[in-house]
Amino acid sequence: MEQGFHGVRWVEPAKLYVSQLYVSRAKLQAVQAWLTPAALQTCRPLPVHDFGDGNLTLTDGHTRALTLLLMGQLCPVCYDTDQAVTNPEGQAAYRTAIGWCRDAGVCRVGDLRHRVLEEAQYQRLWVERCEQAFAWP
Repeated sequence: MEQGFHGVRWVEPAKLYVSQLYVSRAKLQAVQAWLTPAALQTCRPLPVHDFGDGNLTLTDGHTRALTLLLMGQLCPVCYDTDQAVTNPEGQAAYRTAIGWCRDAGVCRVGDLRHRVLEEAQYQRLWVERCEQAFAWP
């Protein structure tokens, strides 16, 4: 797939790479409750970015991507050019998180199927880790 594309593309969620190690069970259940095939047409595209490895990596929307994978649906994506992703600090933070994922063997959306955590675990293992690692002075 052409990197740095414009507009919305529809891709198989299994082909998308991740920048997040875990998914919250509560959030997954909430998304599964509203993201039906009919609601898919109104689902905002999930932001993806190529961090220099030729892969389309999610910068947000991991729970929606996992839900779509479990549903067997295609996933709408758009190329993320947001300043928080493209500035040097954002690039470094995402590359660090992607490294954590690769070190744990979590590369694509399908790998998140077995990494769904209860909220307290999710907060402790993912949110707090990110807050500590990316607390800017």
